[in-house]
Amino acid sequence: MDKLQIMLSAINILIPGIILSIWIHKSGKKDNAMSKTMACLIDLFSEYKKTMRNINKALAESKKLYVYLKQGKFSDFNKVYYTKEYETFREVGYFFELLGTMVRRNEIQSESVIHFFSFPIEFFRNTKKIRDIIRKNNCLPDYWNNFCYLCALYNEVKMIYTVRGWTVNGEIVLLSPEELEELPAFDKKHIRFWLKEKAKNRRRNFLDRWRTYSFETER
Repeated sequence: MDKLQIMLSAINILIPGIILSIWIHKSGKKDNAMSKTMACLIDLFSEYKKTMRNINKALAESKKLYVYLKQGKFSDFNKVYYTKEYETFREVGYFFELLGTMVRRNEIQSESVIHFFSFPIEFFRNTKKIRDIIRKNNCLPDYWNNFCYLCALYNEVKMIYTVRGWTVNGEIVLLSPEELEELPAFDKKHIRFWLKEKAKNRRRNFLDRWRTYSFETER
């Protein structure tokens, strides 16, 4: 009996210590991950501002590239595509391709990306015809596939949580069936945060309506 009591006393002493150690370890890992995320976001945001300043120039370059692609000269595509003439266009694509890759590989939180960065939907829509030609003629494998993944993520969040569409020049715009067809399937865990937020809002709205109804009834 004495041995049993000693064992129980030891367990009562050890378990809280183990739990505390686990909590400290997990908290440390969480804080470390948060620090890395914030440092990464700061670096990315600096590049993002530069990218967005060059959007109009990139669009102008895309129009010239489209004229070239329409000629059907794909044997020397790489030589032309990687010239200085289309440098800004490529850099805009590279940035959002990188951002999409990081989200897809879980290297950065999708909710942080959506909070910090606006998606260049006008640029994305206006360059679709270029992506279509490049893919159709196998000029570049998986051309801007992660950029498309990022668009799919933003579009889904807008459908479930915000204005149910893209705001373009003050108007709400929905992607066409052809535009939606280009977007790849995405991992549902990347929208988990937004689904939870939507559920919270539903509960909050229900409680607000219930309180209002109760108040009116009591009067």
